Amino acid sequence: MQLTHNAIVDGSNMAELEQKMLKMLVPQVVNSIRGLGLYAKGWGPSKGRSLGLTLEYVLGVGNYANMVAPTAMVFSRELNEGNWTSPSARADGLVRLGVAQLFSRPVDPKAWLQKVAIGLVREILPMGLRAVSRVLTPDCAAELPELIGLCEGMNPTASGMEFSAVMDRVCEDSENVSKKATPFPCSPVKGWREGPMGMAKAANAVRFVFHGIEDTVLDADECARLCALAATTTAVAVVSNAASSRAWSESQYCSAESDMILSRAAEIGAVALQELGSPGGQWLHTVTT
Repeated sequence: MQLTHNAIVDGSNMAELEQKMLKMLVPQVVNSIRGLGLYAKGWGPSKGRSLGLTLEYVLGVGNYANMVAPTAMVFSRELNEGNWTSPSARADGLVRLGVAQLFSRPVDPKAWLQKVAIGLVREILPMGLRAVSRVLTPDCAAELPELIGLCEGMNPTASGMEFSAVMDRVCEDSENVSKKATPFPCSPVKGWREGPMGMAKAANAVRFVFHGIEDTVLDADECARLCALAATTTAVAVVSNAASSRAWSESQYCSAESDMILSRAAEIGAVALQELGSPGGQWLHTVTT
């Protein structure tokens, strides 16, 4: 399906036209995503596609590039490549982010990245840290509750300095835990040391987002990639704490818990688009999880 995007831009009542288009597009996007599932690496069997290719199919290639915020495009593409348990899990987790992206091009990338970065710290990092703490001996996990509290208590409107202070502490302490970590006795946990180290890597990724935004060291697309990396690394860190070697080998680095983490990261991105006025975001109430 090809849209006459130029006509929309030149129209006298852009908002009204966008809403008329969205009334038609949202069901098509949802049905295309959930009907065939979503796949990594672009294409899957039975004409299944990645999220990006699905949106291109519905909107048209040129329209997709012109209508969707580039940072949201990068973020969703990287989350799509995360380790999900199945195409249907990937579709359920990303469908709302796909809808929220529609007509999101004018959204301020810096404001969106800040919202996403803070959301990741407040929600995603604590999920990973709690999972890591479950397989460590109490003395090794003793520092993690305080780190979880720091993350969950992050001010939603934190300045770059406030953000950096918390993230420096989370990165440093997670690395220290990984160095001295030992699993519970009699629990054949494989990857127990990688869990805390993975959380340090995830925290480090999201820390660079604020540095990149504030100092313009990184462009917005790279910051979006780092936001997604924080979520996908957290998901892998959780799976690295599988309860047994057999569970580890069968998991393919994914589990129901890692699906939940990736889905929550996608929701953070979708809600941030909604809050910043993305027209597609105003239709999230029509999309159930």
